[in-house]
Amino acid sequence: MKSGRIHILLLSLLLCISCRYEQQSYPPLMERAVQLMETHPDSALACLDSLSISTTEWPEELHIYYLLLTVKAKDKLYIPVTSDTLINRIISFYEDKQDDPHLMEAYYYKGSTYRDMKDAPRAVDAFLRAAEIGKRCSNDTLNGRIYGQLASLFAFQRLYHESMEATQQAYKYNLACHNYKGMAFGLRDMARIYDTNNQKDSAEIYYRKAYTLMKEKVSLVKACSIGDEMAGFYYNQGKTDSAEIIAKQVQAHHPSSLSHLVLGKVYYQRQMFDSASVYLQKVISGNGIYNKSTAFSILAAISEKQKKYPEAYLYASLCINAFDSLFQITKTEEVNKIHSLYNYNLSEQENQRLQSKTERQKLLLFQLLFVASLLIGIVIYLLHRLRERRRKYTIREQQLQQIFAEQEAQSSRRILENEQQITLLNEQLQSAMLENDTFKHSLLEAQTKRLGATNEQIRAIRNEQEMRLLAFRHSDIYLHFHHATQSSEITERDWKHLSEAINSTFPNFLRQLYALYPQLSEHELHICYLIKIELKRSIIAELLNRSVSAITNSLSRLYQKIYSEKGTAQQMEGIIQEL
Repeated sequence: MKSGRIHILLLSLLLCISCRYEQQSYPPLMERAVQLMETHPDSALACLDSLSISTTEWPEELHIYYLLLTVKAKDKLYIPVTSDTLINRIISFYEDKQDDPHLMEAYYYKGSTYRDMKDAPRAVDAFLRAAEIGKRCSNDTLNGRIYGQLASLFAFQRLYHESMEATQQAYKYNLACHNYKGMAFGLRDMARIYDTNNQKDSAEIYYRKAYTLMKEKVSLVKACSIGDEMAGFYYNQGKTDSAEIIAKQVQAHHPSSLSHLVLGKVYYQRQMFDSASVYLQKVISGNGIYNKSTAFSILAAISEKQKKYPEAYLYASLCINAFDSLFQITKTEEVNKIHSLYNYNLSEQENQRLQSKTERQKLLLFQLLFVASLLIGIVIYLLHRLRERRRKYTIREQQLQQIFAEQEAQSSRRILENEQQITLLNEQLQSAMLENDTFKHSLLEAQTKRLGATNEQIRAIRNEQEMRLLAFRHSDIYLHFHHATQSSEITERDWKHLSEAINSTFPNFLRQLYALYPQLSEHELHICYLIKIELKRSIIAELLNRSVSAITNSLSRLYQKIYSEKGTAQQMEGIIQEL
């Protein structure tokens, strides 16, 4: 009887174990997805998608693991995530279960989720939480990836010391699991940090180690991505021969935009313009906007040296457009948020202490006082700046008036003194004639003629401006600007000749113009030159490749800069013509 009961208990225990085993086993397609996850995440996601209909009937633990695998596959396929709802549900489940291996992985993908959502502070917080759990786990591969993500974020916010520590941790974990690809990228990241910190010898050593390790342990194709950077590093160090060798090695196995660019730079530096153009043309046919902008810039320089000015203008325009695109891309990366990553935990702890009503009121009062102080400071600064502008304007006006007055007074004074001297000499001349002193008469007559000639010279100087203006209006450079119809007809040499001609015709023009506004830009100076040679605004707009309204606005703004009050373009034109 007892023996029968024992057999029944053993049978029941085996059934329980069997049931437990059945609950922990995975469907074949899920197991297949796990196998394909690292090498073919697209196929893994397809397997998981085919199971989506039946997941609602699964036990919760199996369903949550299915969701984690789905998140993992999408992350590997760079499919952006727009919500943290799903990953928070997964983390909540594994926290309740105290399942550290899966919780560590869930926090890693939580960090990836916030990274995709551009929420950098919470991304760093999640990766740090994953790293903390990782200390209790033996998943070296995942630990390497966690510290790799932290290293990238720290480097992006220029925390290079912290980035180096994270990179070294990532390298240690990758070494433990023989992840040679991760090790090579870790060495490359160390080289980048050394390069940024101006430790060029160390950077070169680590670039070589990374390139050699990737080439020997992974593949030549994978090594090419490091070879690209290494070639660029050598070029920036002035080692063009080494840069050419590495770039050509990359070209032999996996041609890339960066290797094309390095070779283009090398051959441009060697004045081998045809070879440089061949590689730079390959760059601009690619997709990298940064490399394309550099290639456009060099092609513009090559075309200019070859006197192919239309092509130079085209490449220069494309270069400007590329730089505009880069600016728009960079503007979207909120650097201020990135700077708050490392201190996010501390700020979160501080925010939790600010929960009482009194502290909130103090904070609000402080903010109001700060805003009020800031506004008062801005008002004081603006008033001071306005007074300073008016004072400078008054000083400039006085200086100009003083210059004009001194010049006129000096001319008049010299003429008056000479006329008085001539009168005195005439009296002495008459006295010499009466005394019949021939020598004295000749001497006095010569002095009288010299003073008369001096007065005539002074009067001639006053009229010389009119003659210079007449000659200027018939000069080649004056006629060239009046006959030109578009900006491509005007070169830097033409601007230089026009400046020299204006300075020769109106000697005080530039000095008086800079006395009015010392911070005059080159664009504003060119407008003033063209106004001075009596060109209409419509012609000026064509020669400067601007709209008429832009020229009008520039003149109005220049007037406001000088006089600290609004004025019209006509008023500024009048001032320029009077100088």
